[in-house]
Amino acid sequence: MKHIVDDNHAPLAFFEVDVDLWDIRLKNVSERQLRADFDLFRKTCNERPIPLRFIATGTHATSAKEYRDETLKIVQLVRKLGVAMDGVTVQSWTEYALRREIPPNLPSADSTSHLGILGTILGS
Repeated sequence: MKHIVDDNHAPLAFFEVDVDLWDIRLKNVSERQLRADFDLFRKTCNERPIPLRFIATGTHATSAKEYRDETLKIVQLVRKLGVAMDGVTVQSWTEYALRREIPPNLPSADSTSHLGILGTILGS
């Protein structure tokens, strides 16, 4: 952000951190380290001021249920760590190997649909 915002005077509407639970587990990153990293992002954004957002997406899912579970675990982790966030992005994406969308976008009553996941996040 220093090079983009400070040195080059490029305005950012927000800064998003993509949280990858698999990578966190693979690298055995502790909650203490995650909190410190997220707090550094928060401090850096506050100094500019740029809203800090998190991306919660079940990138390793092979079904809509796995996608929902992984996405919600990311949001729960960020909340558990007590990171002050200005928003969360829940992305819908296509798993090309399966040739189908994960998650389905509708109906909102389906807890594994994109709208269902958003409702759970916003309601909790």
